[in-house]
Amino acid sequence: IEVQMTDLYVQWRYAGEEWQNLVALADITGPAGQKGADGKNGANRENGKDGKDGKDGTCAGYFAANGSVYSAGKALPFTVKQESGDLISYNESGKTITLSKGHTYSLVYSGTVAVSANSDDATCGVSLVDGYNSSEMVLETQTSVIVPKTSQTARLSMSYNTIYKAEEDITLTFQYSNLLFQNTNCKDSRYNITIIALD
Repeated sequence: IEVQMTDLYVQWRYAGEEWQNLVALADITGPAGQKGADGKNGANRENGKDGKDGKDGTCAGYFAANGSVYSAGKALPFTVKQESGDLISYNESGKTITLSKGHTYSLVYSGTVAVSANSDDATCGVSLVDGYNSSEMVLETQTSVIVPKTSQTARLSMSYNTIYKAEEDITLTFQYSNLLFQNTNCKDSRYNITIIALD
């Protein structure tokens, strides 16, 4: 059943059939009400309270960079692409990233690493360390592959994300480690990093 209202009637019909008058609007319309008091001069009028400001949609700060390196055991250099908020700073000479105290930070890292072996049929691999929470990170980021011949190179993918709660300034120095894979030589790596201050 369909229902519609015209200028004179409320009508109904079964779908696709002719419209039938259900009731005249004049029969269900009451007399006009009395004129209300002017809202500006009403005795009970109160001013509304100001709403509390909510947080705007921007984050407290962010840092996005990329880079490349050609050996393990050295601090990873970064080329800063975007940054804002002065909470995350990069020291180019020391290759360190500092997270200012009093904030929580989200970090996302992704990259690829080319590796080769010191012997045939060797397991090659690397882990990422940050110089701050390295013991946990080295286990969570380890990636490996068996390389059949010493002359061959394999490329490994690596990704990692974590949260840092900076009660004091945190200084991060990222590098690749082959501590768990002694037969590994790093050929090159390309990587991206994004850090966002969450509060």
